[in-house]
Amino acid sequence: MHDIDYAGVVDFIFFSEPTLHPRLAECVAQVRARVPKAIMRISTNGDLLTEQNVRKLAGAGLSRIYTMRHNPTPAGWKERIGELAAKFPGMFVRMDIDELEQTTGLHDFGGKVPVKKVRGRQMRDGHPFCDVHTHIAQIGVNGDWLLCCVDYERTVSFGNLVQKSIMEIWKTQDSSRCAGIWTLGFQSCQSAKGARAWLNRKSK
Repeated sequence: MHDIDYAGVVDFIFFSEPTLHPRLAECVAQVRARVPKAIMRISTNGDLLTEQNVRKLAGAGLSRIYTMRHNPTPAGWKERIGELAAKFPGMFVRMDIDELEQTTGLHDFGGKVPVKKVRGRQMRDGHPFCDVHTHIAQIGVNGDWLLCCVDYERTVSFGNLVQKSIMEIWKTQDSSRCAGIWTLGFQSCQSAKGARAWLNRKSK
């Protein structure tokens, strides 16, 4: 990522709770040192956020904190997050999951997560369409560069950044075949189910 002067998004989440990681600030600092132009974010339920650890994360180079309010929330949660947001202007993006579910809907992650209202999928040429991968590198905690942000089982990995550089991975067979996908968007990537078969069809 350093070699290509990466200036995109780095999310320390993979739909888990990043603030549970004891070395989160250290990880952020390491990435910031290597890719200073990157936009680094976390998404969290906010339960473990304090002024002390937010200041530590900000000092390490974190750009944004997305707080997701889920019911039930601890008493005083809204007020506490509001106070933190006021102390760190421009850093917090507050989201209410219950409100989103009732209005725009939520991801059902390929039917794996029951939700009251499924968010309408973007369509192109009559197919579900997702372009998240065009501006976000999906890197697993083990270094796998994944195609889909909800591919929990890591079914489509282009390679591992611990073992190879990002440019070495880019030049491998799978990622070379997918170069156009980065530009045009990946169809039917929900939970990456059948993703490899789809890639094989597109490469023929």
